Amino acid sequence: MEGIIVINALNNKLVIKQTLNQYINTLDVTQDGNYVFTSLNSSLTIISFESRTQLQIIGSSKFPTNITDIVVDNNELRVYAVGLGGIIVAYDIQNKRNIQQVGIFNTQSVTAHSAFVSPDDNWLLVANDQKGLFIFKIIINYQQTHSNNQQQNEYQLNFNLKAYGLTDWKAVDVVITDSMDYIYCVDNWYGIYIYKFSNLVNSVSSKNPQQIQFNRVWPFSKINPSTYCLILLQSSTYLAVGVRSQGVFIFDIQNKMNPVIYQQISVQQNSFSIAVSKDENYLYYSNANTLFVFEKVKPNLNLNFPNLFNVQQSIFIQTSSSYYKWRCYCKEIDGQNYFFGAFDQDGLFIYNITDPYNFKAIFQNKFQNSLIDSIAFASNLKYMMLPVQENNTSIVAYDISFLDNPQEAFRLKMDDLNHDEAIFISQDEKLIALSFDDGVLLIKYDSELQLLHYWKKFGYMLGENAGVMITNDNKFLIGCVRGYGYYVLSINLQNEQNILVWEYTLQTFGGEGIIPSSYYDNYAYIYDGFRGVGVIDTTTLPKLKVINRVQLQGWSNLIVPILKDDFLLVAQIESGMVSLIDSRNKTNMILISELQYQSQTAQSLCTTEDFQYLFVNNNLGTLVMPLQSQIVIHTQFQQITTDKNGVNTYQQLSDNSFYIGQQIQMRFLILFPKEGTQIIGFQYYQNELIYDSPPWISFDIISQQITLTLDKQALGEQHQNKNVNIILLKLAVPIIKSSFVFDLDDGQSTSLEDSSTIFNTLKQYLNGILLSERLQRAIRLQLQKSIYINQIQFFVSSSLVVDLENSVQPIKSLSQQLQMLFSVDPGQGKFILNNYEGVIASFSSTQEQLQVQGSLISINKLLLSKIIFFSKQDINDIDVSIQIQDSLNYPITQVMKAVKCKALKQKYRISNNQLESLQSQFNKKYSDGIINISELFQIDFSSDTFIDKDSTSINYNGFIVREGDEKNQIQLSTWIQFKVNNGQISIQGTPGTYLLYSKIRIKIIADDGYTQTSDEFIIKIYGISFTIVISMLIQILGPLVAIMKIYTYRYQILNLFYKNKVTFSKETIKCGEIYNKRFIIMGDNMIKCVHLFKGFIVQYNKITKSSQLPNKNSSNLSACCESLEFSIKKLNKINEEEEESNSKIQQPQQQDFSQNQLKQDKLLQQILRIMSQEKNKIKQPYRMQSQQQVENQKLDSKFIDAIDGNIKVKNIIAYIKQSKPQFSISGKSYSISSFDLDFKNQNSFIYKGIEALSARFFLKKDKLSYLIYQHLKRQSLRSSQYNLNDWYKQYVSIQYFENIKDCFGQQIPFPTLSLKTKAIDQVFQQIQQSLNTYASRQYGINFCLIQQVLFADTFGFVGFIPKKLSPCIGESIHLHSYQIHGVQTYQEITHGRCLSLKKILKINYNQYGASKNRSLPNWLEMEHKNNSIDLIGMPMSQDVEDIQIRVTDANNFVINQFTLSIIQSDSMLQSKYTNELNTTLDKQDVLNVSKLEQLESITRHYSRSLTKKLTKLEQISQLRSQQNNQQLIDKVINQENTKQTSDEVNQVAYDSVNNNNNMQIIRETKKSIFCFDKSMKQKSYDFQDLTMFSSPRQSLKLLHKNDQNSTIDKFSTIPTQFSPTNYKQGQIRQLKKLEKENTSQSSLEDQDIKFSSEDFNQNNIFKQDYFTPNKNLKDSNNNESHNLHNGQKN
Repeated sequence: MEGIIVINALNNKLVIKQTLNQYINTLDVTQDGNYVFTSLNSSLTIISFESRTQLQIIGSSKFPTNITDIVVDNNELRVYAVGLGGIIVAYDIQNKRNIQQVGIFNTQSVTAHSAFVSPDDNWLLVANDQKGLFIFKIIINYQQTHSNNQQQNEYQLNFNLKAYGLTDWKAVDVVITDSMDYIYCVDNWYGIYIYKFSNLVNSVSSKNPQQIQFNRVWPFSKINPSTYCLILLQSSTYLAVGVRSQGVFIFDIQNKMNPVIYQQISVQQNSFSIAVSKDENYLYYSNANTLFVFEKVKPNLNLNFPNLFNVQQSIFIQTSSSYYKWRCYCKEIDGQNYFFGAFDQDGLFIYNITDPYNFKAIFQNKFQNSLIDSIAFASNLKYMMLPVQENNTSIVAYDISFLDNPQEAFRLKMDDLNHDEAIFISQDEKLIALSFDDGVLLIKYDSELQLLHYWKKFGYMLGENAGVMITNDNKFLIGCVRGYGYYVLSINLQNEQNILVWEYTLQTFGGEGIIPSSYYDNYAYIYDGFRGVGVIDTTTLPKLKVINRVQLQGWSNLIVPILKDDFLLVAQIESGMVSLIDSRNKTNMILISELQYQSQTAQSLCTTEDFQYLFVNNNLGTLVMPLQSQIVIHTQFQQITTDKNGVNTYQQLSDNSFYIGQQIQMRFLILFPKEGTQIIGFQYYQNELIYDSPPWISFDIISQQITLTLDKQALGEQHQNKNVNIILLKLAVPIIKSSFVFDLDDGQSTSLEDSSTIFNTLKQYLNGILLSERLQRAIRLQLQKSIYINQIQFFVSSSLVVDLENSVQPIKSLSQQLQMLFSVDPGQGKFILNNYEGVIASFSSTQEQLQVQGSLISINKLLLSKIIFFSKQDINDIDVSIQIQDSLNYPITQVMKAVKCKALKQKYRISNNQLESLQSQFNKKYSDGIINISELFQIDFSSDTFIDKDSTSINYNGFIVREGDEKNQIQLSTWIQFKVNNGQISIQGTPGTYLLYSKIRIKIIADDGYTQTSDEFIIKIYGISFTIVISMLIQILGPLVAIMKIYTYRYQILNLFYKNKVTFSKETIKCGEIYNKRFIIMGDNMIKCVHLFKGFIVQYNKITKSSQLPNKNSSNLSACCESLEFSIKKLNKINEEEEESNSKIQQPQQQDFSQNQLKQDKLLQQILRIMSQEKNKIKQPYRMQSQQQVENQKLDSKFIDAIDGNIKVKNIIAYIKQSKPQFSISGKSYSISSFDLDFKNQNSFIYKGIEALSARFFLKKDKLSYLIYQHLKRQSLRSSQYNLNDWYKQYVSIQYFENIKDCFGQQIPFPTLSLKTKAIDQVFQQIQQSLNTYASRQYGINFCLIQQVLFADTFGFVGFIPKKLSPCIGESIHLHSYQIHGVQTYQEITHGRCLSLKKILKINYNQYGASKNRSLPNWLEMEHKNNSIDLIGMPMSQDVEDIQIRVTDANNFVINQFTLSIIQSDSMLQSKYTNELNTTLDKQDVLNVSKLEQLESITRHYSRSLTKKLTKLEQISQLRSQQNNQQLIDKVINQENTKQTSDEVNQVAYDSVNNNNNMQIIRETKKSIFCFDKSMKQKSYDFQDLTMFSSPRQSLKLLHKNDQNSTIDKFSTIPTQFSPTNYKQGQIRQLKKLEKENTSQSSLEDQDIKFSSEDFNQNNIFKQDYFTPNKNLKDSNNNESHNLHNGQKN
């Protein structure tokens, strides 16, 4: 009454349930599931299910009575319905919405229960109650009718009753096989009835209906045959029958007339219907209450490995009287099984063992003088070969075509006989190996036997040759020496003289035998005596590599691989008997079980070829036992899980691998059961021992189920990660009266009656003599077979799985609570004390052990977040032991390297916060770190001052650091106090007046218990509080007003004392000219450079010390090196002494000195003395230098360019990087990597600072050049034009250009410098006159170094740390931008009261400007750029005055001041700028003054110099070509050496040369310019990033005038934005001017680039090197041009 339900056959879920409110007895469905046929209201009703969402009635047709069954034919053309009264009706369903009745038949029975249509739709079978089975032939009669002018084919279906068959009561259901050869019908009280339907089909009888005879089958005696339904399965190979109160019986009907019970599915109550899904994966069965769904599964029969436990079914047979039975073999020949025995002195035995329990002797051959220990068979089983030792024969081959009479086929004869124990035939059957006691034989096998080689083992191989084999590729022979081991011989059949060659020996002290795998070419198995068995990887031959071993009892004497080498049976002698090894994993073989019969051992064993029976030989005989149980059991595994409400759920498992902690239910289903067979108990097998029921295994004998609550004991004694477990099910088969029916071959066969007699009188008959021995043995065996032992194998693994590499779940366990223990060896490290969330952590006293406890989730969370570990040594050398334990499994211990342990992370060292240094925090609160005396100061440092990424607690200690780095801990009794509150450091105190102008160095050490770091800051007690000043002034001066005034002008007072130190020389600017002044903000870059350059000094000293020769200049070098090793205080002290020395000579003096006055100068005297010494050296050109001097020159050549004398800064930096310097400035740490970008930027402060320090370093090494530099400085100071602060301006010209970028696009703060060569030449002229020579070139003065040091002085790179009160050095201010207050302008007071006093006090200046917001004149603008402060402007006529410009620091202390004098311009300049003033002059216009004109001016000066040089070269060339004008040449050269700049002096040489030379020079110069232009275009130089530093020395190389590739070879420095086009235009303008004037050019101005006269002498041209040059001017063949060569190092 509930209607119809639809189930999805794929997942067995309910799709739809629809109530029809009527009783439904039966239904059938089309194959596509679109239509359902059922019975409603005594009608056949068709229902549509096309929508798949609902059932819709679309048609019906009346049925005379109630319908009991409906069946759709296979073509879905008709439906047959049967019902009460035996009515059968056929319906046409081609039109589903208009079904038509086409036939009807009345069988006159009470009920027609069911119908079945044959596969061809031609037969209808009806189970017709007591009338039995009706078989109808379906006949279709077609009729043609005309309706609406259309012809229609209508038909009438006739039921032709062809046969019937009666059952014992009522036929209720019927089916026919797919092949239509057999009919199966069931009677609801008498079971199954079978009829061979083909008999009816083939019958020729004309009688209708025929009565057929059934064959009744019911194979049970204790089960009532209440069968109600049936169905065919798997192409009619199985028959499923529904039995009331029993369930479903599935019969195997491969033998159609003799069904065999295959499986029983137990279901209580009624049996209504049975069906299967289309793919037959599911069977559906309905009873009164439930629809059951059964899934088809793959049988788990445990038949994939041998069963050694049915010893109760074994028998012992005496096969031979021989004590030793070394080998046996089983072969199936012509359908019969045979047993071959090689039984030592008894010889050869052959038995027929088709019945394994009944050995029938076939053949025996005992040799007189031979022991038969092995047999070999040809693959076709035609020949059998025996090793013998008689009649000069080693092998006898028998033809075994007739086993009862084998005939000798051929033999191997030998003169020397020996005991031959083992014989082996190669896989291709071309070679045979035979073992002799003293060696091995290799034999060719080809219709006869031919000895190829006899190899004798070495003398140290003590023992007999026990076994031998040939690899499958015939390349190697492996032999076994019992008690010694194994050896490998290579086989080379081509070398007939030496076919077998020894290759390898493996000593194992076993060596019983070896056998190759028949299925794997790369494996062989060894039975190695007391060392058990092993596997050899033959791919490594000739090396023998044992990849796995299994240790066994006793002496492993033989291996028999079975089941495709998946398992090994091992015979053990002396102890043990037979072992079964799982060899599926060749690298991890597992011992599964052992057979022990009484206390016997095994000399050999063999199995039948189907592996059903095992034969074990020993001195007592042969044990025969089955290897498989005759009862087949399917085992189904289900995991039981219990929810929080105690409800169990069952999950089907697909394999037999379980984990500790799981609850597993084993359900057993006996297949092909014998009636009454049941499980009566079980035992548990593990570790070669059988136990009764362990506590974690329970057996329900009623439900025949076993439940496993898996315990860690299942892992075995070895606590293996995966262990094999076996349950031994004990099954009993009842003994019945028919159990003793035998058909014996001795004539003692028994009938059923005999069997009953035996059953009733079994005991007395067994003890009597009435039965033959064969019958007694058969009876006994039948009793033995009443008990079976079935093994159920399953594997158990630890549920505790540890994989620390897993980034999701490092630990897996079925236990919810875990405990872990981490430990390291003492002294290796510590585990950090920390609050680990969610776990309980405990540490050992030394923190070398850490134990954590908690839930699985918490432990995994901890491992993923990592445990902090502090290593006291190299972490790569630390081993960490990790033990994991839960409540279910055995503990797991792992030892690994700490560096590879993913659960650990190395503790970060506590570090300083570079952004929050102590000094920066203190300076932030107290400007520049200055506090006042007698005034409380207090500072709370940030808790982030010290960084601990591991968030451990930090302890702080404060110290006062005194001289010599002596630390005194801050005590409460001192004036300064140190406190720590919640990780925040507080320092406070009140300095006494006695501490005024002192620095207190405070050091704070942060210690987290494992690592520590420190930071320092300096407290400058420079300040005097207002109240103290007032108090002091009241006591000293009295009037309060005076005190206030003094306090107000305190910085002016300090300026009085430091005025000279901060005052620079007066500067002058003409009206209408652009004034540009730049202050370079150096910051702390000078300190960084000094620290970095120390690294170079260290590397330089290492190389210098390696020299063994003394160096007279070593003291100078050491002094130079030592100067950079001084502390900052010492460096400042040296600078003070030097300034004091220079200040003494800064007095107003006359610029010209007489000869005598110059000689009185000590510095000049040193210069003259050294130059005199150098002059004497030149007169001895072949004088050898010392080895030390040569080495020093080689070393210095790495850092000074041998061509232009420039410093090789990159080499200097490379040495610095090698030293890896590290230092701290103001609490910030620096390393070499901090300056990577600075080293790449040639315009960075660091790069230029290192270049400057290098120049000073090497200048001090060059004593003469250094003295020249000192002399230049003194001469500048004596001139009184510049003071000590900017004396360099005497020799250096400074120019400013805008928008010059470095390689990173940043503004370059440095101005452009060039030498004032005229001023330098004047000083050298004085020195040359004092020496009375003009050949200064020969004294090795390094002008390039002098230039670089002058430029360094200009930039402010001085090599020491400037004082706080005088931070301006050169053009730089050694302060940071935030330390500079501003730039102010002052006007001198010319009228007023107390003017004289003000001048004395030097306060006769007032601030410039009308307001505080404007401190500069209107015409002057200040720009504060990156790393520089620029003053730019253009004064007009009305701005003429003297103003003082002051730069002040944050305390308004004057750090730089100078006077700027604005004067009127002359008339020419005034007119020049008249037009320019008419244009709009703004800031941008001033900055963009025609740079091209400036550059063109520079190149124009250079062109004049070049033209002048070329002219003089041409003069020299022509003069040298005229031998009679040598005197004139000397005159010209002398004039050049004197450096006279006037046109009158230069004209001397010009007038002495032919006037046509000028034109020739012009032509040569034009050609050079053209070639230079061409070369520059080809090279595509990028001049944008080069700096406009001009060098006084330019290197030129003139090639032959006929060479079209003549070019200027090299420029030591190229101007910024210089282009070949601009240069060429400048040169052409100069050449045109020469053509017009045809006169010599005037000397260069101070800013010009000039070739000094010393470039020209008889033997030296142009180039000045650091080393003494040797330059030759060589004449060419035509004497028209000269090649100029660079000087080379001597």
